[in-house]
Amino acid sequence: MSFAGEPIKAPIIARGPFVMNKEQEIIEAFESYRNGTFFRW
Repeated sequence: MSFAGEPIKAPIIARGPFVMNKEQEIIEAFESYRNGTFFRW
């Protein structure tokens, strides 16, 4: 019995706590985190 799905063969970029599909998405995530707009309660 396997609990893993089929691979989707999409690119993966990981930097620190962020994992995205494109380098630009990582850059935007870091910018949002730094300026306080990444996550709001």
